[in-house]
Amino acid sequence: MFWAKTDPVAATGPQDAVSEDTLRRTVTALAERVGRLGIESVEIDGRVDTVHARATSRTEKMASMVEAVHSLSGANIRIGDAAESTHKNASEAANCMEETRATVKVALDAILELVDGVGQIEAKLPEILTSLEHVSQVSKTVNDVAKQTNLLALNASIEAARAGEAGRGFAVVADNVKNLSAQTEGAVQMIQATLSALSSQVDALIANSRAASQVAQAARSGTGEIGSAVTRIDQISQDLAQVKQSVAGIVEEAVGNREHCRHIEDEIRLVAETTRESLKDIEVIKGHTASLLNMSEDLVSLTSEAGIKTVDTPFIEKIVAAAKQVSTLFEDAVKRGEIAINDLFDTQYQQVPDITPPHYLTRHTEFCARHLGPLCDRIVDSSPDIIACTPGDMNNYYPIINREFAKPPTADPVWNAANSRARTRQLDRTSLNQMKTNKPFLVQTYRRNMGGGRFDLMKNYSAPIMVQGRQWGVLRIMVKVR
Repeated sequence: MFWAKTDPVAATGPQDAVSEDTLRRTVTALAERVGRLGIESVEIDGRVDTVHARATSRTEKMASMVEAVHSLSGANIRIGDAAESTHKNASEAANCMEETRATVKVALDAILELVDGVGQIEAKLPEILTSLEHVSQVSKTVNDVAKQTNLLALNASIEAARAGEAGRGFAVVADNVKNLSAQTEGAVQMIQATLSALSSQVDALIANSRAASQVAQAARSGTGEIGSAVTRIDQISQDLAQVKQSVAGIVEEAVGNREHCRHIEDEIRLVAETTRESLKDIEVIKGHTASLLNMSEDLVSLTSEAGIKTVDTPFIEKIVAAAKQVSTLFEDAVKRGEIAINDLFDTQYQQVPDITPPHYLTRHTEFCARHLGPLCDRIVDSSPDIIACTPGDMNNYYPIINREFAKPPTADPVWNAANSRARTRQLDRTSLNQMKTNKPFLVQTYRRNMGGGRFDLMKNYSAPIMVQGRQWGVLRIMVKVR
């Protein structure tokens, strides 16, 4: 170390020694301020992470909102199309109902006319039958007269025969009368036969007319129901008109909603695009804060490596000594056969089921718990500022931690994240960085995730654990920033 190699008092005299002491104090104060800068950088970085996470979440939600609004717009389009189709169908139905109403009205009037006609026919048929009976009576009278005339003609013929030549002219007349009487009787018989047939047909017509009249009366009764149906058709037509009006309103609203949804979708897309641009800015800020944090941590390490005593020195000395002790413990255990070197470096992580966050087992888990658990507890107990102590392999698997954070897991993931941290893997920036360095120690500032959205601001001191010239991992102590 620079300060260990130089004896400023011997080299430059008392006055220069005062300057050297002042320089030491200045560098120490500078180191402390750099350490505080690192703490503030971590806090800023953590806040930026939070803002980044929230912005990312909002961007994702906005994407979902855009999709939802797009779906809503599509639904409005479908509603509008359906409403337009319904409006068209309602118009067609209204026209059809009007045509049906007119047709039914015409049919109803025709039925009523038919019923009246059937009634009139039924009333006329008995009159016709009476007339036929009267004609029959008259024809019978004519027949009787013809018979008597025939009898008289016969008597006249007899008398003419008796009169001899004097009655010959009278005999001719008597023969003609007799022939006329015979013809009249034949005609009357034909009339009677015809009247009989007509009477039978009229009787049948009267019977049929009565049946038709009954049907007509039933039809007349049914016309009342038809009239009611026509009234209902009129009401349906009015309802359809209202439906058309309502559907037209729906179409208008759907078109308006469609435009409104498009406007909202455009606005959300604009906000999402702005948020994405902000995320890019946040990424740049994160890069700068990470660089600032790395520089401050490098300055702290350089100060300590230079041999200047700072607030970090006790913890650096403690972690370096403890890591060497663990290295010796591992090498001795391998030499005496307590654990094979391959088992000590086992990286086949077997996940324990039904535990969140996940817990893992390796072939060295129980060995580390047995030997390093008490060591971690002693280191934590040695200072009220030390919060935790844990060994981690090169893949950031931590088989054991001090007893405060090595409690058996429960069904509560948040509680487990804060209290059951043994047998877990930590892949945060701090854990990853400490495996990348070849320095004898590393000082980092970070926010420790305690679960449930709670973070503790910590300083992490780590030193490598070496076994037979090969790095097994690191030993870490975490000090809470006060």
